[in-house]
Amino acid sequence: MAFEIGGKSFDLRPLKRGEIRQLKKNGIVLHQLTIDNVDDAADAVFGILGLDLAAIDALEYPDFLKLWKEVLAESFGSRGEEKNSSTGGDGPPT
Repeated sequence: MAFEIGGKSFDLRPLKRGEIRQLKKNGIVLHQLTIDNVDDAADAVFGILGLDLAAIDALEYPDFLKLWKEVLAESFGSRGEEKNSSTGGDGPPT
């Protein structure tokens, strides 16, 4: 998915399960980020996705945050998607 921000276009995709597991093995747990480690986590994820880190570093910080949130939404779904999913009993969300 192409995502345009700050006059630049970034080709985004959801992270794969194996990529998330590798990040965790490297000490980056995406659902436990703090202000102290979000930049390192974002750099690691953007690197996995093959994005141009120099172009991302040139973004204004609010635009960087929008890009980061979009990657997370692609990978984990948005709150609206989670809210509208159902488990149908004991099964996985649909």
